[in-house]
Amino acid sequence: MIFFFQILNVSIQIFIWIYVSVNFSKLPEIIPTHFGFAGKPDSFGSRNTVWILPAVSTILFLILNLISKNTDLLLLNIPNALRKNKKLSGIFVNILSTFVLLIFANLIYENMQIAMGKLQKLSHLPELLILMIFLTLIGFSIYARKLKKYNE
Repeated sequence: MIFFFQILNVSIQIFIWIYVSVNFSKLPEIIPTHFGFAGKPDSFGSRNTVWILPAVSTILFLILNLISKNTDLLLLNIPNALRKNKKLSGIFVNILSTFVLLIFANLIYENMQIAMGKLQKLSHLPELLILMIFLTLIGFSIYARKLKKYNE
């Protein structure tokens, strides 16, 4: 299962870079760089700023990939019941990475669509994905505790 999420995460990361590279020339010189709470652009800048989100997503992907291989790192703040189960915590980090990359992919896609005049505002998908992250953490924590009790 870990391998599946690793392949999925690499695929999402590749999609992000290809999408930005292919569509960069279609962007106007000035694009949205910040969005208000309602999802409408409220700050603008050079189209070159579109490369910031793919770079940040790549850095986060690499960090989360490192953490998934070594869940003892202090960077990972998860319940002890989950941390002690290396396989389960590795799966959790890979799923977390998938959600994070999907958030970035969505923000990049919608930002570029808004810049090209095809959308008016951001959707609520990032908020939904963040909620899914918390629900996944809760679910994994409960499952890890039940496994711990079962194995005792």
